[in-house]
Amino acid sequence: MVTLRLHKHRNLIFAEYPHKFIKKLKNVSTVEHEKVEFEVETEAEDADVTWYINGKKVNPDDKRFQVIVDKNKRKLVIKDALLSDAGEVCAKTNVDDSACKLKVSRKGADQCIKTTKRQ
Repeated sequence: MVTLRLHKHRNLIFAEYPHKFIKKLKNVSTVEHEKVEFEVETEAEDADVTWYINGKKVNPDDKRFQVIVDKNKRKLVIKDALLSDAGEVCAKTNVDDSACKLKVSRKGADQCIKTTKRQ
């Protein structure tokens, strides 16, 4: 059974289909200044998905981000991950949400650890 959300605007009543995710986000680790991708899948091709990083709405016009819609799949691409991007990435439809953790390491941090271990 599907429950529709009813909205009233002036004398019109319209129903909004409750779009849900069928594939949720997964935690990701990356290194600063690398490209990172997040993907969800909705049950319908016409589902609107809004992306958030640490509670702030992602502006799709920002050149550092790319939002891709391919049938039921939705992707958020961060072309240049920054340390400040670390935290929670969230995708939301009109009735559902999916969240994951993004870990961003400082570039060269692994190299310093390896060098220290050899000495």
